[in-house]
Amino acid sequence: MIALFALTGSLAQAAVVRDVKVEGTGGSVREAGAVLSRCSVKAGEQYDGALVAADVRALRASGEFQDVSARANEAADGKIDVVYSVKCKLRYHAPAEVSGNDFYGVSKIISESGLKDGLLYGDADFETAAVKIRRLYAKKHFMNAKVEVRAKPMSRSWSRKARVPGSTAGNSTARKAWTGAN
Repeated sequence: MIALFALTGSLAQAAVVRDVKVEGTGGSVREAGAVLSRCSVKAGEQYDGALVAADVRALRASGEFQDVSARANEAADGKIDVVYSVKCKLRYHAPAEVSGNDFYGVSKIISESGLKDGLLYGDADFETAAVKIRRLYAKKHFMNAKVEVRAKPMSRSWSRKARVPGSTAGNSTARKAWTGAN
């Protein structure tokens, strides 16, 4: 869904873009300049909602973001501020940290997750990997195995921690590290 606040009447057609900004949803944006360089809407130009919508589609198509939206706010001086909101995907960085995996080895858990070193992944991708690991444990009758994925800041990167209670150790933890896309 492309979220744009429509400006009405002739004001919208005559309005000039005062500022173009990028904000991160669920955290900061690592490279706001890289996002802006892909956008065709520029400060000082006439506002065009169709260009903003095209920018949102282009940012989504890049595959680097799991969520992209934009809004246009009219300032007191009649000019328009355009704000792109993005949630960056994370880059998986091997080797993964895995613990609490009494039944399966690290390589089996990572292999089953389907994650590949160096690729970008969003929250849905990490949840899919967690489901695959749960299914792996369920095949061996560990029906109550739980896998939780949490983000944790690392040095200029992020890690994801997957919790796998219910294998052979009650509250064990499988840890996977993903670094942020730079």
